[in-house]
Amino acid sequence: MSPPQIKMSHSLRHLLNWIGSGLALAGVLFVGFRLHSYWLELDLSKITLHGWGVVLFLAIIYGAANFLLAQAWWSLLQHFCNDGSFLNSVKNLWHVSASQVCAR
Repeated sequence: MSPPQIKMSHSLRHLLNWIGSGLALAGVLFVGFRLHSYWLELDLSKITLHGWGVVLFLAIIYGAANFLLAQAWWSLLQHFCNDGSFLNSVKNLWHVSASQVCAR
């Protein structure tokens, strides 16, 4: 069933929005507490210079990969942008990708 066919009352939509926001906040807090507990267990003095070099190298690789991904998305949006509107280009790209997934 496509989203325009779903009928939902305003109060139910508002309630679901609050529940989703609460779950998102709980997830962020959970990850934050876990990272904090891991940080307390970590002894940074045990990491050698070679280890820091590996971390730096992998961070540069990760940044470059994300830059290339951003460039690819930018190229896709430029390709599907017919009228100059960013929102319409995203909608066009969404329809093309959804049609590819549904065709399989």
